[in-house]
Amino acid sequence: MGGIGAALISPNQINFINPASLAYDTITIFDFAANGEIRRLERNTQNSTLNSASFSYFSLAFPVIKHKMGMSFGLLPFSSVGYNINVFEEVQNVGTVKYRYEGEGGFNKVFLASGIKVFEGLSAGINASYIFGTIENRKSIEFPYNVNYFNSRFINDVTAKGFYFNYGLLYNKMLKKEQFISLGLTSSLSTGVNASNVQNYYNYSISAFGGEIVKDSIYEESEKSGKIRLPDYYRAGVSYGKTGKWMAGADFSYNNWEKFRNFDSNIKPKN
Repeated sequence: MGGIGAALISPNQINFINPASLAYDTITIFDFAANGEIRRLERNTQNSTLNSASFSYFSLAFPVIKHKMGMSFGLLPFSSVGYNINVFEEVQNVGTVKYRYEGEGGFNKVFLASGIKVFEGLSAGINASYIFGTIENRKSIEFPYNVNYFNSRFINDVTAKGFYFNYGLLYNKMLKKEQFISLGLTSSLSTGVNASNVQNYYNYSISAFGGEIVKDSIYEESEKSGKIRLPDYYRAGVSYGKTGKWMAGADFSYNNWEKFRNFDSNIKPKN
């Protein structure tokens, strides 16, 4: 809701950020989403239409004991990659050189979450997720108007799978005139998930029909196994409002990127 969730209590929607909020669920909620896209491309007298549709996520939340304990499960995106960048450069004695950068894929997570009231006003929750998926990045160098050079491409595939946990606390205090204030805290400790990496570098040419013809493989590395270590994550929030009328809130989050590792890399993104 508006990008907040650490201190959000809503009986009509699923809070994916703080599992402790599930303790307040009183009805069964099913949430489903899909993406659709229609593109029309025109160039001179030619035109084409591209249609695409993809599944986004689904989740089901339900009370186990009304006003005391709730659970949810589903499938959500964890991270995604999608880009296609073309850069053209005129090189002396070579002609036009096209640099193409592409990326696609992502990681998803299957999750099971539960929240329970510890005592009046305070609830705690846990979310157990299994992360899986593949991200592919491609870098290509092409010579569109020069048949004397082979095009080249480097492909880097990363596949990950493993368990990931996050925890939550939520305190809710009823005030006068049906007003309330809520405080929430969620966190995920640094976790290492299993990962594999395959790299391939090859030369190719473009046929008269636009297809690729692979000439030779310059470099190919068989599957390399390792770990991707995710950073510590903390999120705190506060919300204030009137039951069934209005609500305002704010969240504050922090990722400790000092803990991040990508296989054997020691590169540490800044916080």
